[in-house]
Amino acid sequence: GTPVDNSGNHDQGGAFSFAMPAGGTKFMMIEFPSAPGKLFGPAMHSTNTIDYLVVVKGEVVLVTESGETTCRTGDMIVDRGVMHGWRNDGLDPALVACVMIDAAPVGNGATLV
Repeated sequence: GTPVDNSGNHDQGGAFSFAMPAGGTKFMMIEFPSAPGKLFGPAMHSTNTIDYLVVVKGEVVLVTESGETTCRTGDMIVDRGVMHGWRNDGLDPALVACVMIDAAPVGNGATLV
């Protein structure tokens, strides 16, 4: 949660889940294997978060209900909790850094918990 308590020295991490603690944040590096034509992981989904993503290596296709955008190394994406999916049509794996921040739901809200 926020504000964060930086006192103490014990590890506050735990196993990853898409469940977001109220006022919380998550950081992750996501590797998208090459799989032309196939959506990665949970396919089309939404979360109750605002996500800031940077393509670190390779390229990925961001698929939304209104279309597709190819994102290349150095591109930044802001996902405001909309229905979306990811695809790697390239020959090499892609790497994306992502910061997820708890947010009010959009539309019907999260499809992942």
